[in-house]
Amino acid sequence: MNLSNLIDQWLQTDGSFLQGVRLYKLTDQPIYATRFERLLDRPYVDSDAKAHLRKLLKDFLRQHPATKLTAKLIADIIVDPPPPEPAPVQELRKQAIPLHKRYSHLKAQLHQMAIDQDKYSDADRYAIAQEIMGEVLPETDAIYDQIRSWEIDGHLPTEPDNPIVAQTVEKMQKVYSLRPRISRLKAWLKKKGLTASKRRQYEQELLDKEIELKELEIELGLNA
Repeated sequence: MNLSNLIDQWLQTDGSFLQGVRLYKLTDQPIYATRFERLLDRPYVDSDAKAHLRKLLKDFLRQHPATKLTAKLIADIIVDPPPPEPAPVQELRKQAIPLHKRYSHLKAQLHQMAIDQDKYSDADRYAIAQEIMGEVLPETDAIYDQIRSWEIDGHLPTEPDNPIVAQTVEKMQKVYSLRPRISRLKAWLKKKGLTASKRRQYEQELLDKEIELKELEIELGLNA
């Protein structure tokens, strides 16, 4: 089946975002595939993302024109549901959901900080950006790298059977969440106009988290 025909039909019928992403991943240069995949678990379709996807598929169609084909045959192929994903892959997609939500929340925070520049410092904005770029996106990409490996090579992701390995992974994830939080707390403590109670709250949380992080780093051998 000609991919260009499928894309042409999708554009004409304003097909679903999910179908469009699947078609885009079959093109010769799907460089934005990961970005689109992150949006699939959202309860709503991002209109800007779909507009971007339509533009990319139109560009592909200009370079690879569609040939005439019966609409019924094309529709049957597009609508045909894919086989169910293996349980390990489904579990990976579940793990990605809270990361998508966290990314959306942090992105909204950063956007608001950019609007209310007088209320927030560069340190505040940097702390949020650091959490997005240093923690959320790398964890998300790691998940989708495993999913793509299964889609391309058929290699199923393996789950650690050894409880010690599982505990180590969990502790490393905790380290990755503590570090950006500590950076944000330090940035907030530098802000002017903090109330005494808020300052005490931040200082106590900072102390608790620095102690917890130090203990984990020692336990994991990260303090060398």
